[in-house]
Amino acid sequence: MIKKPLIVILFCLYISSAALYFLIIPPWQGADEPTHFEQVVIFSERGFFDPAPKMRIDYALQSKIIQSMDEYNFWRYVGVPRPAELPTTFAQTPFLSLVASQRLKPELYYRVAGLLLKHVPGEILVQQLYCLRILSFLFSSICLVMVFKIGLIIFNNNSYRAAIILCFVLLLPQYNMLSVTVNNDTMFLAAYFSFLYSLLNSNESERKIWYICQVLLWGLLSMMIERVGLMVLPMALFHWWHKLPSVRIILLLKWCCFLIILGVIFSTVLTWISPHISYKITDLAAMNYIRLTIGTISSIEINYSFWHYLQVYMNSFFCALGWTRYGFNSTIFALIYALTGASVAGFLLSHFKIKKFGSGEKYILHRDGLRTLLFNLVFLFVVSVLTTWFKGFLAQGRFLFPVLWPLGYIFCFGFINLLAGLKVPFKYATVVLYFILFILNIHTIFFVLGPAFQVQ
Repeated sequence: MIKKPLIVILFCLYISSAALYFLIIPPWQGADEPTHFEQVVIFSERGFFDPAPKMRIDYALQSKIIQSMDEYNFWRYVGVPRPAELPTTFAQTPFLSLVASQRLKPELYYRVAGLLLKHVPGEILVQQLYCLRILSFLFSSICLVMVFKIGLIIFNNNSYRAAIILCFVLLLPQYNMLSVTVNNDTMFLAAYFSFLYSLLNSNESERKIWYICQVLLWGLLSMMIERVGLMVLPMALFHWWHKLPSVRIILLLKWCCFLIILGVIFSTVLTWISPHISYKITDLAAMNYIRLTIGTISSIEINYSFWHYLQVYMNSFFCALGWTRYGFNSTIFALIYALTGASVAGFLLSHFKIKKFGSGEKYILHRDGLRTLLFNLVFLFVVSVLTTWFKGFLAQGRFLFPVLWPLGYIFCFGFINLLAGLKVPFKYATVVLYFILFILNIHTIFFVLGPAFQVQ
């Protein structure tokens, strides 16, 4: 049974929180906002089904965006000296030249956002920018709905437990930041979470053809929005793996599926290490709409250790606002590390059936679905960390947002189960968790965002 008052309270909390982020964050201070905005404007000037322009670059528009960035103190906020003479292209612009274009990204988000922008006057760029930020908020709200619906499947319609994961996601500072800035990530997450929901929501009473069509539709849309969308293939194969009959022909198919999963891992790693080779492979396959690369990697290449990248991933997963410049101080991050470590310990202890640990409440889990979501976490984490480590690419925690649900499950229920081992009742442990997440978000708004962007 769904506890509507609790869900309403959580969504009101999210709207209030996102509204503050929306009002505080200045124009062009979302990561890659100028380049995403350029692509949307380019496609807004064409029909939805018109072929993409050959270069997908508009130098006159770039010059206007740079002037607007200067008007809103872009270089001061990113910590780079303002150029004496304003450049006219992104490739010449200090700091922005690191990722000067999104022209090699899949097109679907830019086409959809371009439809909205057709109806917004183009004289004032910032007005168009804020309209696209509202669109991001709408997509992120759909993400939250799907997070909750996935929770209902995993917890067998136990809305109280599903709401715990929902609370983790909607109070995550970095998710709030993503929700109110211009990017294609929110649309991808909405499609990918819809894919996961469709994949897990198999009902024997429904027609299988309808179930398969839903999975294929959301999977295809995910691949058409973002480069990591190809991840839907190993997820579907893994989820359906155990349902195949154990006969020789099907056993052969299982091994083929295994090889496909390895191939997808190799292909994904290749897109970061050697993007040009990856492009040739996708061209040969005649599947341009699922190209995974963003072109030649132009981020700063610095060879750090694996543990350094892991630390950067954690920091930027929780809070790395603006262009990943503003975050918690070292004390807050140390507390987050301790809390995360305790949560992982509680998760492992409870799942290894150590009786002292666990909430003590009996509830039914959709174990096949949970196993698929945890595999999703391991798959994406290994691929993203390895490609980042080998390439020296700038790590960002938002790369792990497709696995927000399993991460929230480990963090929240690991923490609750650990407190249960200390004889804290489930209800009180949940309240403590809600309080910590709420304080974390409030701290971000008033002690990170406010001072960073000089809000009085």
